[in-house]
Amino acid sequence: MFILDLVLVDKSFSMRDVMSMKAEMIPYIEQMNTNNIGLLLPEILEEFGANKKVDLMFTTSHALIAAKLPDVKTSGFQMDKNGNFRFVVNIGVEIAVESGFKQYEQARSIYLSIVAKGKIVIKEETSRHGDSVRKLVLTAKALEIGNCKIYKASGEEMVVE
Repeated sequence: MFILDLVLVDKSFSMRDVMSMKAEMIPYIEQMNTNNIGLLLPEILEEFGANKKVDLMFTTSHALIAAKLPDVKTSGFQMDKNGNFRFVVNIGVEIAVESGFKQYEQARSIYLSIVAKGKIVIKEETSRHGDSVRKLVLTAKALEIGNCKIYKASGEEMVVE
């Protein structure tokens, strides 16, 4: 049910709006600007200039992500009879830069699939009192970015290494 709710919400969430709900986050919101984003994506600083506010719009909606990546598989969870699992979450992120008072324009769109792999087993042990105790053991095996694409506002795909 959780995964269905995650991928069926056809909505994006603004990082600035979510963070502004807590007063403690104001110093971090002020750091969301082209100067700091420019450290990771220098072209944004060149295109939009310094000290411009930046917002990040996040979505896990399969419909919104599939519009840009038609071959992407739906986010999901798989587990075999041995307890090996694979959890895939597709995330869309739009970087928007302030173009006027409380108006933003799209700078980049980033789409990525995060894959977590591991194993879940139930182990039975004997406690020091002689009781049988069952423990759920979760072992992480891998965390990877399975797919990552970055697009400019014009739709031009950027190279990701």
